[in-house]
Amino acid sequence: MICWFASWVSRVKEKLRRDKNIGDYLQKALTGSLLIQGAAIILTFLGNLLLARWMGAEEFGKYTFVLAWLAVAANLFSLGLDDFAMSELPASLVEKDTEKKNRLLKYIWKKSILFIILGTVSSFLINHFFQQTDPEHLYNYYLPAVVALPFSVLVLNVQGMLRGGQHVLSGQLPEKVIRPAAIIILAALTYYLTETEEDKGIRYLWATSTGIALAFFSGLYLFRKKNRFDFLKTRLLRPEIRKWNHSLYYFFLLSLLGILHTRIDVLLLGSMGYLEYTGIYNTASRIVDLPLILMVIVHTVIAPLFSKLKAENRMDALQRIYTTATQVIFFSALPVFLLLLIFREPALMIFGKPFVQGQQVIIILSIAQLIQMWIGPAAYLLMMLGHGKMVTKILTVSFAITMVNQVMLIPKWGLEGAALGRGLGMLIGAAAYVYYLRKLEKIKAGAF
Repeated sequence: MICWFASWVSRVKEKLRRDKNIGDYLQKALTGSLLIQGAAIILTFLGNLLLARWMGAEEFGKYTFVLAWLAVAANLFSLGLDDFAMSELPASLVEKDTEKKNRLLKYIWKKSILFIILGTVSSFLINHFFQQTDPEHLYNYYLPAVVALPFSVLVLNVQGMLRGGQHVLSGQLPEKVIRPAAIIILAALTYYLTETEEDKGIRYLWATSTGIALAFFSGLYLFRKKNRFDFLKTRLLRPEIRKWNHSLYYFFLLSLLGILHTRIDVLLLGSMGYLEYTGIYNTASRIVDLPLILMVIVHTVIAPLFSKLKAENRMDALQRIYTTATQVIFFSALPVFLLLLIFREPALMIFGKPFVQGQQVIIILSIAQLIQMWIGPAAYLLMMLGHGKMVTKILTVSFAITMVNQVMLIPKWGLEGAALGRGLGMLIGAAAYVYYLRKLEKIKAGAF
């Protein structure tokens, strides 16, 4: 896989030999991202493995359920500012307009602070009310998640600003490396320094919340190092604010729908009374995510590049990058998925015997992911090219289909029902992205 990846980077550089800056950017960003994402995959897998074994299936299910809600809340109150930054900042770099870039950064920070305050206060109030109505006493589990909420929002937005400013590697370090490493260390300290077996999930959630806070402070340090501007002296312009508010509306919807689409299965399993299944399902779906490392790397690097090439009206170069990226993503992941399908039982067994129930989840989600990888990052491309409204409509429809399917299928088939509902929603959405990418931008999605 690494040899194929290196060969692909060389071919892209050759195709873009007249565009030295893009070629150098791709080589540096993709190679560095491979290392960072590789470390992230290892750290996240190790963290989930240790936590699953230390907590057991039931407590790990509660832990997973609460973190799914934290992810949804973080995306809700981040307003989609991370994706907004990746779309808007590259244009200011092309124009070499430092003042506009500084105004954009101040706009993002002001929105972030305002909605962090709103989100934290409302979350505390909701959790307080939840104490009176929660028979499972999960409100004790939500408290560390509420404390972690502002830091989760800021991690998302800081990494979006770094990546949008072409600091792709710095933009990945806080969430991909520092956060999982800190969680592993703090969880290990929790395991070895506490003796009681009661409320294990709560203690590990506090460790996770502390790890998220450390990730934010590291991201803030990197942001200040890469972007030095006077926050107080930078003045926002009303016409720009109105324009950015309009764009942000669609990025907000996309961000919220996107995270709901990926976490709705865990949320529904827990909300419908299958808390013991949430940890098993989450573990199986995370294993399926392991072969997606190259897709995550390539999407991370080329999302800002799409916006830049669109601003420069270089659609031929954009088509070449898209097609070649899709080829390397699919053909690199294919053998890994096949091995995963063959050895799915021993892969789940290392988490503990109860987790073997997730074998069918791996089969269903692997097939859906392979089809989606054949198509390529069509949704990313549409969003970066300014078609946020269309992507929002498609995501809304596919999310509704996913939720309806899962509400019907989970009571009947449990884990397999959740996976089937998610897989169908993914494929319907992917087909719509392919159609509209061809219709609106004349870009052909797919590996060929």
